[in-house]
Amino acid sequence: MRYAWITLYAAVGLPSAIVGTPTCAEPQRTVTAYSVKPSDVAIPPDVPLGEYRRTIRPYKNWTLICDENLKEKQRICNVSQSIVDAKGTVVFSWSLAATASGQPMMIVRVPAQVGANQPIRLTFRKAGGESTVKTTDCDERTCIGMMHVDARFKASMQSNDIVEVNYVALPATAFPRDPTPLALRLQATTVQAPLEGLAAALSGI
Repeated sequence: MRYAWITLYAAVGLPSAIVGTPTCAEPQRTVTAYSVKPSDVAIPPDVPLGEYRRTIRPYKNWTLICDENLKEKQRICNVSQSIVDAKGTVVFSWSLAATASGQPMMIVRVPAQVGANQPIRLTFRKAGGESTVKTTDCDERTCIGMMHVDARFKASMQSNDIVEVNYVALPATAFPRDPTPLALRLQATTVQAPLEGLAAALSGI
């Protein structure tokens, strides 16, 4: 097998003058606009390259994401869930994270068309009752709100409850000078957000 490989290599590597084929001119090289794609993980400016690590662990309905500063031995984690429509567009997402003081909070995200200072209603099926989160900051894609993780939420998490989320937004294709009254253009969105898997994901931190 070694001899056969050497023979093939020699045959492929023969100069063109030996096999009698004409020498072709070297093709003209052109400069292209190719570049190296940067990492999808945004590295903090104060962390050296190679000293930052992200781990992603999928659980049922939830994903645990942990970022580690290996140099400083610091680790920050959050558990997230995203709900998409039939086209794969995210219509609702939320993440369980901790504040600087260590208090657990749910960071709730809805499309930017909801607008700032608007209510997001969350109804707990098993535990009963309703919580309202108001949007605060918005960018061109998303509005966010903050919700405290209280005793009812913890109980709902342990019982694998399903949370019904409701909000109202303008359609994404609305025109600035649409003559239709604003109240008629508003669209109500309701999604089911299962808490099953959240407790298991938290145990992985």
